[in-house]
Amino acid sequence: MRVLWFSINSACYSSKLTATYNGGGWISSLEKIIKRHSDIQLGIAFEYNSSKFKDTIDNVDYYPINVCCNRKEKRRKEFTIAYEENLIIPECLKIIDDFKPDIIQCFGSEWCFGLVANYTDIPVIIHMQGSMPSYYNVLYPPRYSRWSKIHYDLLHFNIKNIIRSLYGEKKSRQRKEREIRILNSNRYYFGRTDWDKAIVKLFSPNSKYFVCNEALRDAFTYTTEHWQPHDKDEITICTTGSGGLWKGLDVILKTANCLRKYTDLKFKWILIGGIQNKGYIEWMENLSFTDNYIEFAGILNDVQIKEKLLASDMYVHPAYIDNSPNALCEAMLLGVPCIASYVGGIPSIIQNEVSGLLAPANEPYYLAEKIYWLSKNKMLQKKLSIGAMNIAKERHSPKNIERDLITVYRTVTRM
Repeated sequence: MRVLWFSINSACYSSKLTATYNGGGWISSLEKIIKRHSDIQLGIAFEYNSSKFKDTIDNVDYYPINVCCNRKEKRRKEFTIAYEENLIIPECLKIIDDFKPDIIQCFGSEWCFGLVANYTDIPVIIHMQGSMPSYYNVLYPPRYSRWSKIHYDLLHFNIKNIIRSLYGEKKSRQRKEREIRILNSNRYYFGRTDWDKAIVKLFSPNSKYFVCNEALRDAFTYTTEHWQPHDKDEITICTTGSGGLWKGLDVILKTANCLRKYTDLKFKWILIGGIQNKGYIEWMENLSFTDNYIEFAGILNDVQIKEKLLASDMYVHPAYIDNSPNALCEAMLLGVPCIASYVGGIPSIIQNEVSGLLAPANEPYYLAEKIYWLSKNKMLQKKLSIGAMNIAKERHSPKNIERDLITVYRTVTRM
């Protein structure tokens, strides 16, 4: 069977060209699982700066899509959804014609790849990740807005950021509208949670929805190390993630401030990833991350993240919306006690007080109390740790993921 993926990153391709850290994340892990299957000939297409049309390595056909050859094209693509589609979709059709797949899998309904279903009779499966209609609904936290961001950037002479603010909200709205077009035009979907299933059924009620969980990175999937309770005066809270304001960085700052002001808890809160809007959030909240014991660890690879998690006392995921965040799933697989927002697909990932704790979104006082309660309750920590590991091992088992994926490929191609 010939399977073509349209991926949001280069999967294993970049790691084969250089010795540097591969940013393919869970799609790289899925590639390693699927290409072991002798009946599958895999092709992977993705945006990448290369002059090659196709590059075959280890029996995988990689198609780097390079559509922005100069700065002007990059700017037009960045700010204009229609221009992005006009550049990328013709290249996708060339790849389909060259690879001649039996089935096409597009990762993420929020990207333009899913539009290829309008141009081919080959079955296309959308692998749900996030969903722009829901993300656009929480584009800004309460009290935040495009105009407050522009005000901040004016005060700090960030002219480029002002331009991005003016265009960014418009582009997010356009991406929301495009995703609805994609959901309306496709018949087959992969998902993992009640939330992404509801999104699919709302916009595509006659579609077929299949469950397939996500493969996590090797450092977490194949580790023999697991979290153990720590006996120390100061606890460490860990959060992994970057991205927009919807990730809840403001909630972290407000929650840490509550812990500092209203409890006797000694703590530090480590944030891992390429954090955005740090100064803007401090300005809006009139609070300092440093003063509230929050440390920024920067971008780390999977092994480094695993070490940070194992050394932590708990993992907190305070997003305003999310589906099945792999950062949370990785922490659960290690057995780190987790607290996460009751939003999106997260209630399908965590069972409250069994495999983690759930908290309302944007409720720093409640979240602060739950962090304090969990930090003092060693028995609950151990219970949540065991519960998280048990469910995560089953959910992210490479064997189960391979079985589910291959079964769906065969089912869809026979329809």
